Amino acid sequence: MTPFVTSSRDPRIENRGNRTFLVCEARRKDNTWTRAELDLDTILGNSDGKFDISGGGTAFTQSARNIKMKHGGAGGDHPILTAELKDMKGEWRAGEVDLLEVLKNVNGALEFHGRNQHGPQ
Repeated sequence: MTPFVTSSRDPRIENRGNRTFLVCEARRKDNTWTRAELDLDTILGNSDGKFDISGGGTAFTQSARNIKMKHGGAGGDHPILTAELKDMKGEWRAGEVDLLEVLKNVNGALEFHGRNQHGPQ
């Protein structure tokens, strides 16, 4: 298992209907590269206008808009998922999650390794 940021290249977001995918090239143990993708709606949820990265949330795309990826964090190389998420009052709130903190590359496959916390308040 290697850190996502040091073992992947060309990360991008693809919106497919009501699902959001992270797509990239991921390095395998033998140093070859393979296309990897992960349906982010299987691991990320929306908890009252905040990203839920506890692993229990799902289907954030259904209550989000302006879903994008930017680069930030230490060194500016972290893939940051950003979106406006609808809260329980129906209002839109800006949210983001550092995908480096919740994803790992396991021999060319992206896997969720999140923590029990929410995105920025």
